[in-house]
Amino acid sequence: MTAYKAEFIKVHTEVGWQTLPTEPDKRLSESEVRLQLCVEEDVNTIASAIYDLLPQAWWDRKQPPSPTLPPLEERKARLAQRLLPTFRDPKVHVDWVKAIHVPSSTIIGIAGWWAPGNPVHNCWRRTAVDYYDWKTLMNWTDADVEDLWVGIDFEAWDGEMARHDEARKGFLGDEKHWYLAPLLIFPEWQGKGVGSRLLRWAIDQADKADPIMPLWLESAPTARGVYLNWGFEPVGETRMLRRGPGRKVDSNGEVLKNAERSEQKQ
Repeated sequence: MTAYKAEFIKVHTEVGWQTLPTEPDKRLSESEVRLQLCVEEDVNTIASAIYDLLPQAWWDRKQPPSPTLPPLEERKARLAQRLLPTFRDPKVHVDWVKAIHVPSSTIIGIAGWWAPGNPVHNCWRRTAVDYYDWKTLMNWTDADVEDLWVGIDFEAWDGEMARHDEARKGFLGDEKHWYLAPLLIFPEWQGKGVGSRLLRWAIDQADKADPIMPLWLESAPTARGVYLNWGFEPVGETRMLRRGPGRKVDSNGEVLKNAERSEQKQ
């Protein structure tokens, strides 16, 4: 039997054409990668990965450089504290999933999957502290909250995420769905199929649900190729939606019928 060969998808980006997915012979084998849920003790690793792997330009917008900006390690520690409620709050169901390289017992990737049934209010937002009443849960004072968010530009941070939440609510309403934020693969393990494994973790659950559950994410144009390969469709400049295997959606996030698909191709 002929071995499967990846069909590359070409995506035009600001830096030219991007081609994905990973070719099979470059992927880690199933036995080399184990997926399991993170525990609270992993929160520092998650926070460090978010700082190290998200683009510096992104962080410069969210946390503008200044002489009073705390050192990087302190910023990572504050982010870890802000993420702790996602492990402790029974009203919030976030599945932090880690990919472990079995031979070395090393964490090589992390995905934050917000499970179906969560409110459409991103737990990364500062307003989440009041929305979910985390001051009570975490025994935080107003001064504690101020300290946790020191150096963060509120509009750049909360404003952008609020707009994403509004768009997600507009497309999905109260429909239960999976939401990905973030997907992080450590540099030396990129291009080895780790991201696809972390995507498949939730996709398999969504596709087995009755009815099939949608999945939502935000993505930079340069990262869209891998999501297109897994059936996500663009519903805006940065937003993508998947409504099941082989299902195409229009700009409003609605599933296209076969005739409509044919018309769009013409």
